[in-house]
Amino acid sequence: MQIIRDLLPADSEAIVTHLSALDAEDRRLRFGASVSDEAIAEYVGRIAFWRAGLIGQFDDGRLIGLAELIYDHVPGLPSVARMGAELAVTVLPEYRNQGVASELLRRTLVCARNRNVSAVTMMCLQENRQMRHLASKFDAALHFEDGMVESQVDLERPNGLSYAIEAIDRSVSAFGTVMDQLTPRTAEAPADGTTSDGSEVVSGQPNSGSSAGSARPAGPDGRAPAA
Repeated sequence: MQIIRDLLPADSEAIVTHLSALDAEDRRLRFGASVSDEAIAEYVGRIAFWRAGLIGQFDDGRLIGLAELIYDHVPGLPSVARMGAELAVTVLPEYRNQGVASELLRRTLVCARNRNVSAVTMMCLQENRQMRHLASKFDAALHFEDGMVESQVDLERPNGLSYAIEAIDRSVSAFGTVMDQLTPRTAEAPADGTTSDGSEVVSGQPNSGSSAGSARPAGPDGRAPAA
């Protein structure tokens, strides 16, 4: 069962596992440089959840998609002063081209708008065509410079409708989380491919997409995630 929900510090291990599952090229697109498993663990350990909004999509308990939004300062109630934010999105290769990144970005932009963010910025390498395509779906303005692409999505001030949309999203997430916890996990098959009763186990896997779908969020140096 697939669900989308907010991520908390308790989900740090799942985030590390998700980012560590990216291959060398996807890590370069995501962080702008080659990074080791140790660097990823350190990066996740430095995430300041109190000034970030992280949303993840899970498939049977596995984190398959991640949106990281880092605010310029701690978000609070709507006020006259507005702020910016940086966003990064990553999706595991076998789940790309299935709308995962688009839905994560949509939900993240709604949350950002309701926290009085005026614009969300995503950074990616110029060759990251999939990320550029994703940004263009949300009318992002693209700026090219020194092999990098800066995508900026301008947001309107929050209103009753935007708050209602977020409330609906959260209600759906809460229901999905409860149902997921009530649904028994599929038992892993033994190495010989049979279950305890001797029957064969046939498993399916989502179609694999291209490796260009990960974004380049905050780098391991602690800077906010870019897309």
